[in-house]
Amino acid sequence: MIYTVTFNPAIDYVVQTADFKIGSVNRSISEQIYFGGKGINVSLVLSRLEINSIALGFTAGFTGRAIEKGVAEAGIKTDFVHLESGCSRINVKIHWVFFSKIIIICQRYLFVVKTVQSSFKFLIRFVFNKSQI
Repeated sequence: MIYTVTFNPAIDYVVQTADFKIGSVNRSISEQIYFGGKGINVSLVLSRLEINSIALGFTAGFTGRAIEKGVAEAGIKTDFVHLESGCSRINVKIHWVFFSKIIIICQRYLFVVKTVQSSFKFLIRFVFNKSQI
């Protein structure tokens, strides 16, 4: 079994707009939502290659629940650690179609407490033989 780890998963909200004016209301022409992070992205590629994996990592809040649901709906097994406070990130990507420009706004990362990190390290050592780490 392949395990992937995403310490800071996110929802990418991609909006396409024909025109973009600072200080004005800008209307979208399309929107897409993607669930990802480095480990989740690897699991998605493995899934397309028909290789099973389990996505591990940290999630929090309603966005964390949405990430887990979205990844599971993509057919990937998950075993995330749920943090009691905060929310997993939402990144906004604005694709200005007319000028082929992209504006990216990334939310700051989720703060992971040392005790949670220690628990995660213990889980990794438990899953794998210590000599394999």
